[in-house]
Amino acid sequence: MQNVCQIEDFLYKKVIIKIGSNVLLNKKGYLNKSALKNLVKQVSYLKYHGMQLILVSSGAVGSGKSILHNHGEIHNRIVATQILASIGQVKLIHNYTQLFQKEGLICSQVLLTKEDFRDREHYLNLRNCLQGSWQQEIIPIINENDTVSINTVTFTDNDELAGLIASMIGAQAVIILTSVDGLFSGDPEDPNSQLLSQVNANDEDFFKHILPTKSSLGRGGMQTKCEVAKKNSNLGITTHFVNGKIENILLKLLKEKEKIGTTFLPNRQISSKKKWLANTSGFEKSTLIIDKGAEKALKDKDKIASLLPVGVVEFDNQFEKGDILKICNLKKELVGFGVSQYSTKEMQEIIKNKHQKPLIRYEYLFLN
Repeated sequence: MQNVCQIEDFLYKKVIIKIGSNVLLNKKGYLNKSALKNLVKQVSYLKYHGMQLILVSSGAVGSGKSILHNHGEIHNRIVATQILASIGQVKLIHNYTQLFQKEGLICSQVLLTKEDFRDREHYLNLRNCLQGSWQQEIIPIINENDTVSINTVTFTDNDELAGLIASMIGAQAVIILTSVDGLFSGDPEDPNSQLLSQVNANDEDFFKHILPTKSSLGRGGMQTKCEVAKKNSNLGITTHFVNGKIENILLKLLKEKEKIGTTFLPNRQISSKKKWLANTSGFEKSTLIIDKGAEKALKDKDKIASLLPVGVVEFDNQFEKGDILKICNLKKELVGFGVSQYSTKEMQEIIKNKHQKPLIRYEYLFLN
């Protein structure tokens, strides 16, 4: 392996690069080796100049279709996806491995399901693996493990997975390589539509520009990408939508700092614990309904507030200390997520006391 150089004055030091199926595959679903080679060369250059990079790469199912030509005869859609992913992932990572070896670099394969984010211990174990890979100058290549995922626990698509990984390892930005130039003010095919170069994710008006379409080769679409970008912004992470088919797109964005694609600006910085909690939806053990007073206290930006038992009106399931809890207001609207400091049994005892200790402490509370 070549020696890694001192980092240059790049746009970021630590990034997640998500590569969409439409960037890697041609219209027939076959792997475009020329496109893959170009991307690997760019990533290798950035790596040798000190950047910390993780790739989230789609393309396994599409690659599988180019091998198993009779996949249309498999009538169970989930089984078909599992089989195609198991075949195609081998082909995809084999090509990555060969191309990175030619550049003198090592890549690794990390296959994940949403279950891998279910608790703090699993979350930290995964983070340690990724950070350890960086210490060894290895480039992790992450994909969803479609061979064992089912509908109820799948990621929306790899855009969501890229956002989860970014918040986990403290990345400054997520770069989503897609087959379009960015988010437009209308239909990208309409000559009157304009590219939105910069978006404030707090401005809900930007959603009106999103067309209800999705990728022909992947699961996601612009709606999902924008929802992920908004979530990233609220975690202090910048998101870029750029056309991955443009030659040397990564170098133009990160090295030459060209104003290309659409940039979703970050809003704030939060702790690693809160970033983890922001991504725990679906893994809560119980949903708490809180009263108006508790909701007002939690949302008061001028105060640091924890959730006291007295503010809980009801809950739907028993829970123990350390469980993830979903917090909703009286209208059943999401307020946030937190980690319980004690069990339901203890809460019912503590609620009788005048001086109550928090059910969810501020540092273990993420507000939506």
